[in-house]
Amino acid sequence: YRLLIPYLCVLLLYNNPLKYLLGIPGYENPKTFIFEQLSGTNCAHLWFLPCLFLLMLIGYPLFCWAGKALCKHLLLLTLFLGVNYFSNRLPEYYQLREAGYYLLFFHLGYLVNWSRQIYAERLSVIKSWKIIIPLLTVIISIGYIINLATSIGYEIYLSVVIILLFYALMP
Repeated sequence: YRLLIPYLCVLLLYNNPLKYLLGIPGYENPKTFIFEQLSGTNCAHLWFLPCLFLLMLIGYPLFCWAGKALCKHLLLLTLFLGVNYFSNRLPEYYQLREAGYYLLFFHLGYLVNWSRQIYAERLSVIKSWKIIIPLLTVIISIGYIINLATSIGYEIYLSVVIILLFYALMP
């Protein structure tokens, strides 16, 4: 709920009145744009707050269910990959489309943080990947440029590589 309070405050006390007073198209009728923003179809630049709220609602029970079982997390990753792929078919209400797209990356971030806390000494191996990860990124990028890699596969791969690279470089 901590995400929704700033969302509603900024929308109702700052964003809507300002756009209404400036006469921005689409904000002529206060009832219409308030309904659009409360239904999640017009969140302006605050789309990430209801999206994160929805990701937390979806992720928390699933992550509790998976616990420390690697096979359950792999099952969730597979499921989230499918949701990510078909996210453009989800409805736009309440940021469902965005939540479907970012659910995979939300879970990957959870797994990296979880494994970093539990296996801190084993993850020191990642530090030696400082050369391997950028090299693999260059190789996959060349494959993508000459159409050997799919765009969704490359996007997911590159996201994982960048997350690993940040964790490898962070103190």
